Amino acid sequence: MSLTRTLIDVRPLRTSPAFRRLLFGRTASVLGSFMAMVAVMYQVWDMTHSTVWTGAVGLAQALPMVVVGLFGGSLADRGDRRRIFLVATVGQGVCSLLLAVQAFLGHVPVAVVLALLAVHSCFGSVSGPAAGVFVPRLLPKEEVAAGLALNQISAQAMMLLGPALGGLVLGWTGAGVCYLLDALSFALAFYGAFGLPSLPPDGEPSRTGVHGVLDGLRFLAGHRVVRGALLTDLSATVLAMPMGLFPLVNAERFGGSPRTLGLFLSAVAVGGVTASALSGSITRFGRPGLVMLCGSGTWAGRWSSSV
Repeated sequence: MSLTRTLIDVRPLRTSPAFRRLLFGRTASVLGSFMAMVAVMYQVWDMTHSTVWTGAVGLAQALPMVVVGLFGGSLADRGDRRRIFLVATVGQGVCSLLLAVQAFLGHVPVAVVLALLAVHSCFGSVSGPAAGVFVPRLLPKEEVAAGLALNQISAQAMMLLGPALGGLVLGWTGAGVCYLLDALSFALAFYGAFGLPSLPPDGEPSRTGVHGVLDGLRFLAGHRVVRGALLTDLSATVLAMPMGLFPLVNAERFGGSPRTLGLFLSAVAVGGVTASALSGSITRFGRPGLVMLCGSGTWAGRWSSSV
């Protein structure tokens, strides 16, 4: 097998300007999100010196993802995905600005930080399902797998770069600037999606509210590939992402520097970047379900996206 076919397939970047803009905005957003991730972990640890509170950071993200995400998926199945994504992205940007304000003000209760983080996660739980249809709707069928792989490697690369850069910025300027850069990244994500065409749901719209959620759960129960990807993602997040302990280890072993805390989080992405870069031999099979299943656990700890 040639090296060219082993390396990642970049055809979507050549053939689709809309996909290029979308990928640019998404890459910027993930970079800002991981910079903010370092900032919030460091800030909460600095305020409390408690692993209970740094663990609560994960809960503030995860609980809205589970609860709101179920209804967010139902909403995305009934409306214009582009419009839903844009509104949710604005909400995430506003939350990042408010996080910046509280960081500059100082002496804000940690509960306020977690509340802003939870609202941010709520918006992310709506934008995620809406964005999930972008690649399959923008690209021809034979390029969908390659587009998903490019999304994956961009996210993994930013997961590698973002925390390290966030640690440097945090050490130089403080948490407020990290949050401001995150807000700017959502403006770029808005730009990337603004030029997309309207993306109404295909076929018969799903039902709203609890009925729509139950329909989604029944779909999950009846599809082994989707169920397997979800369980892999959940297992990786719960069992292999002890990020709430990183500030403690950093404080006890590395002097508590924000720069080393950023490197802790960057190290998580090394394997994912390598695997995605060598994904060409898989994505050229044109089976995006396989790519999604293989990649589902590789960045399961992502900032929901995303702060």
